[in-house]
Amino acid sequence: MIAAALSASELRYRRLFEAAHDGILIVDPETRQIIDVNPFLVNFLGYAYKEFIGKELFEIGLLADEAASQAAFQVLQTTGYIRYEDLPLQTKDGRRVDVEFVSNLYQEGDQKVIQCTIRDISARRKAEVALSDAKDKRLRRTVELETLVGLRTAELLVSNAVKFVAAKTPQVRLRAEERPGGIVRIWVEDNGIGIPAEFQERVFHVFQRLHTTEYAGTGIGLAIVQKGIERMGGRAGLESAPRMGSRFWIELPKAPATVIELPPTKTTP
Repeated sequence: MIAAALSASELRYRRLFEAAHDGILIVDPETRQIIDVNPFLVNFLGYAYKEFIGKELFEIGLLADEAASQAAFQVLQTTGYIRYEDLPLQTKDGRRVDVEFVSNLYQEGDQKVIQCTIRDISARRKAEVALSDAKDKRLRRTVELETLVGLRTAELLVSNAVKFVAAKTPQVRLRAEERPGGIVRIWVEDNGIGIPAEFQERVFHVFQRLHTTEYAGTGIGLAIVQKGIERMGGRAGLESAPRMGSRFWIELPKAPATVIELPPTKTTP
């Protein structure tokens, strides 16, 4: 009865061994030599079955060399388990593959046996690299977009200042200053007509034009400035008084300096 149960158990194990979709090696812990290998690993590495038998793991490209193989077996004898999450392996035709390697030492009847399970993780590695590349591309696109937003913001503020400068003695001044908390404030100042206090909040709203006939424009430039700056974690505002000019400012978290060349701004005399 017991013998029949053992025979059935061995048969089930053999079927699993033969049908497994991972590579499996059976190794003698005394000699460190391979004594059995399943069909998956035969096909995966391209060696014939007989080419595995009697070889040590380093001889089929696992564990780098004999010294590494000996060190791994010493750990295995002590702990009964070793695992390498990402181990390079070379097939018989020279292809490099990435594998996960798990080895267990267990008792089989009156003797100890080592079972090594080898799982192909090449597809997983390719997916991880593709995901990393996609993240890098998104990051580059984000940086490029922020640069474009910064360029467009500066262009709109300067264009707005030029539009409203005094006719006879136009002046536009740009300056920057560091503020507490790692903030940089950039000012665009003009000597134009100025904006009354009661209208200052409206200038950052879409289609709000305080001078509808004297000056060209659509009323969306400053709204674009504010939205763009807010998306980059900053703020925009102004200081102004009638006939005293306007001082528009934007604030952004301090970052490594980047030179942005503004295209020439055309003005109509």
